[in-house]
Amino acid sequence: MFLTHKRIFDISCIPALAAAILLTGITVLSADDSGMAIPSKVLDTQRTRPEMWGYLVEGIEGAYTGKEPITDLCYFSATINRKDELAGAKPLPSSVIVAPGIKKHMVVAELSSRIREHLVLSPNYQYREKLIDAIAAESVNYDGVQIDFEAIPDDSCSDYLSFLKELKTRIGEKTLSVAVPAREQYAADAYNYEALSAIADRIIVMAYDEHWNKSAPGPIASAGFCEKVIAYASAHIPKEKLVMGIPLYGRLWKRPRYSREISYAEVKAIEKQIRTIEKKDLSGYPRLEWGKKRKNILYFENSETITRKISLYGKYNVQGYAFWRLGEEPFDLWNIYLSGKALANTAQSR
Repeated sequence: MFLTHKRIFDISCIPALAAAILLTGITVLSADDSGMAIPSKVLDTQRTRPEMWGYLVEGIEGAYTGKEPITDLCYFSATINRKDELAGAKPLPSSVIVAPGIKKHMVVAELSSRIREHLVLSPNYQYREKLIDAIAAESVNYDGVQIDFEAIPDDSCSDYLSFLKELKTRIGEKTLSVAVPAREQYAADAYNYEALSAIADRIIVMAYDEHWNKSAPGPIASAGFCEKVIAYASAHIPKEKLVMGIPLYGRLWKRPRYSREISYAEVKAIEKQIRTIEKKDLSGYPRLEWGKKRKNILYFENSETITRKISLYGKYNVQGYAFWRLGEEPFDLWNIYLSGKALANTAQSR
């Protein structure tokens, strides 16, 4: 959980100390009825400390420094190859130093092939059992497995649920998390929040791509979009399983209906190169625009928009946040988070 319902002190008055207590679970002194000081935990850390999931992409492992306040590190990604088999699964490289207590998750992603996802989910083909066997075998190197299948055909809904049930049985006490698209209302497809919540330990709501690579230019996740997504998600996913995805990236459109993902470091480099001034759209979302013959439009996240999302989701007592992806974030983001500003903003709303 993000914050306790029973506040021991006014967290908004001392954000830095509050953040340290919530993030580390340190022991403090409190007084009993006799006035004697007695040591106690502020609260059970499982209930008070938000989970901070961070995605680390293969090939850019250096994006994780160990200084990030991450509780769950997701290694992206194993996938399904043309033979409908698990491919690319491997342990985290030895160069990635993960502190004790941080959970490691293997992400298995298939993002675009409806046919492939149908074949590996259907119990009528041999691919399903082989895939489950392979995932279970590779999970020995991890604390959890995350399934990110983004093109499941509508006629494979029940197969997906039974696949997840079987996989959960095979991996036992390891965490099974499932990534789902952002929703503002019910849709009759495989990503039924309530049905998936009954099986998985965590549901990762990818609350971004409001505008995407082939859409018209616009925010990755505007405030209005986020408010609608969390309102729906919190009504259909138990809060102890709900992890809200937060984008760290921007998106640059060089021509209509075509764009690419861009990091905050690239945003700053562009600002310096073209000497343009950051503007905001009508919703207050940061953007850059330059070029006359060929207009370039860039929407991006900064520390203000990201911490605002943390504050919003914290009001709903979500279990945690999932950041896509490490290495793309604003330079000062983690220092701002650790200073307690996002925590204080949430506390003031309660």
